[in-house]
Amino acid sequence: MRKIVCIIFLCGLVFAGCHPLFCVWDLGYTKIRKIGTPALTGFYTLDKHSLDQMKYEGNYTISRHTLELLPNGTYKFMNLADWVLSPFGDSKKSVITNEGKWSVQCLNPDGCEIVFDGFKDGLYGDLCAKNNRPAILISVGDPDGCIGLVYVKTN
Repeated sequence: MRKIVCIIFLCGLVFAGCHPLFCVWDLGYTKIRKIGTPALTGFYTLDKHSLDQMKYEGNYTISRHTLELLPNGTYKFMNLADWVLSPFGDSKKSVITNEGKWSVQCLNPDGCEIVFDGFKDGLYGDLCAKNNRPAILISVGDPDGCIGLVYVKTN
């Protein structure tokens, strides 16, 4: 009996941990370790999984959600989900349109991240690629929650 209780306890620890073995929203993306500004500039749109998460987990109305990175170091978010600015990923079901400066930091071997100025507590995303297309992965709330937005370069 003691053995069964111990096994149940250990299984509970494994399956009740905060972080799952992997997150679905960032599967298949590899971190970019070095990239130049010309390769990043252009238009980005949210992938299907991000739109589904916004609709079903954040209760957002889905419209056109884009990001434009300009060569002069400025960005334009259109209809950015407000939950990316909440430390807990709380959705108020509103979207933000914002402009500001962007920059890239490469922290090898952890890869590169993009930093968006113009937000009170800052906003950043991991620079990744999938099928040779740059993507920006922005975590929503606690990373253990496995929710995030993926902006994929369209051009």
